Amino acid sequence: QPIDIGRYLKSLWLALWERCRKIWRRPEYLSPTAGLYARLLAWGRRRGLPPLPGETPREYGGRLGEYYPQLKGDFEQIVESFNAETYGELVLPEEQVASARRAWRRLSSPFARLPFRRK
Repeated sequence: QPIDIGRYLKSLWLALWERCRKIWRRPEYLSPTAGLYARLLAWGRRRGLPPLPGETPREYGGRLGEYYPQLKGDFEQIVESFNAETYGELVLPEEQVASARRAWRRLSSPFARLPFRRK
């Protein structure tokens, strides 16, 4: 029985795609801003700047801002939204959540990956 290479490659691609979707998907139990903060943590880890033990979100965002000064406002937007929702137990207006999402889009853009890091 000959092997249909096209069908095999398609099934392999679909399996890989599904696996990647599971990895990248935000857990359903996280609020929108908690999900953004979780992404920020992963973003920092990938750049060699994981959060330090006992470091608060605000301190971590400030430390990231020291290394990436041009992105400092984006870090602050995400962290302050996360703090207000998580620790302040506030329901954030959609405008503030949208602003935090825009900050994340700027952080995740290819230009944020350029070596602008301050030494």
